[in-house]
Amino acid sequence: MKTLFVLFALSAFAVAIPAKRLTNRYYPDGSGSSKEQDPDKRQSVETFFAAGGKITHKVVCRLDERLQPMSALYYDPKGRIYQKSTYRLDGSDRIVQEVIYDAKGNLLCTKNYNYGTRDGRSTVIDVDTYDSNGNLIQSPKQSRTTRKSR
Repeated sequence: MKTLFVLFALSAFAVAIPAKRLTNRYYPDGSGSSKEQDPDKRQSVETFFAAGGKITHKVVCRLDERLQPMSALYYDPKGRIYQKSTYRLDGSDRIVQEVIYDAKGNLLCTKNYNYGTRDGRSTVIDVDTYDSNGNLIQSPKQSRTTRKSR
């Protein structure tokens, strides 16, 4: 009977959902963020702060079963929602599209992320942004003037 209990306990441990995870990031200008990921709730909460420690905004993400972002609510320092986003991921769990809404649910824009390789690592190389009517908004990279050869 003890052997059966031990096997049950070990199998329950093997399929257990990972524990909460806390990640702190700091930047050279003194700003940073603190992110808590809770697999039980399928949620992450990241709080951003300025160099002096003052909270600038908070992002609460709803996560899928692989703990990848599905949607997010953006809060200002007073706790009011100012933006909502939904995400579409590719087979490598990279965000390939973000649809951004205002606090009332009105479409603001859509961003399509294009990936490539830099220094041997997959990274975002370009973002195509479309306004609420589906018109491409030129990014600074796309609108640079080029020198004509003579």
